[in-house]
Amino acid sequence: MVDLIVSGSSCQVLSKEISDELNIELAMVESGRFPDGELYLRVDSDIKGRDVAIVQSTSKHQDSNLFELLSLLETIKTEGAKEVTAVVPYFGYGRQDRSFAQGEAVTSRVIAELISKYADKFISLNLHKSTILDFFDIEAIEGDVTPAIAEYYSTFGVKDAVIISPDKGASGLAKNLGKHLKCEYDYLEKKRIGPGRVKIMPSNINLKGKNVIIYDDIIDSGGSISEAVKLLHKQGAENILTACIHPVLPNNAITRLFTSGVVDLVGTNTIPSQISFITVAEIISKMLK
Repeated sequence: MVDLIVSGSSCQVLSKEISDELNIELAMVESGRFPDGELYLRVDSDIKGRDVAIVQSTSKHQDSNLFELLSLLETIKTEGAKEVTAVVPYFGYGRQDRSFAQGEAVTSRVIAELISKYADKFISLNLHKSTILDFFDIEAIEGDVTPAIAEYYSTFGVKDAVIISPDKGASGLAKNLGKHLKCEYDYLEKKRIGPGRVKIMPSNINLKGKNVIIYDDIIDSGGSISEAVKLLHKQGAENILTACIHPVLPNNAITRLFTSGVVDLVGTNTIPSQISFITVAEIISKMLK
């Protein structure tokens, strides 16, 4: 069992929560930048012979966070750890899991191969595509955050809602959350009507007077969700709430969602953000046991 948590800079609070859940040591990591911008790292804990988990999301700035993760993995391995687990709550570059044109880099595979070189085990949550696990040469496990999302809504008394995914690709998430909350679920279908033009087709469920929860794995700019909100309001939905697992939310994405008509917006702390009200510490801790 893991007996030491090492935190990367992107997951410091989550790392503390995981160490508290497991009642184990959280290592002190010294980090900084040299005058030329190069990264300095030092893990100030005894490593030799220990089972170590390094927690680091490769969210923005992806390249910097990824290099920090790889540097920590290599350092821990070199210092003689018995086993090294890479815990990457949000796996950046997850949407580059295949090439769509000749010569395109499959960056997910590149990263998986690099992590496999230094880690003995890989853990992540709700990958954009589960097939990414096949890129790893080590044990690779994917956890699901949906039970924590369901608990959040149950705690606040949200019931008799309809769970909607913004597209067919996320319909499995809506179905899963619907089962946990014992609610109906559906997805919005995107129909291509011309070059660069997409029309969102309405839900098949009668939404008049009902609360709706839009649920997706990643919310980026919020553009698609905003369009979905307008459509759902036209179908008679009363209150529209939105949940995501990985809140990327650049620039004014949060404001865009609220001004479109979303009344509640929540995400997890796989990526620290202004809406990261749901912690994934318990889920990751169970995966580390």
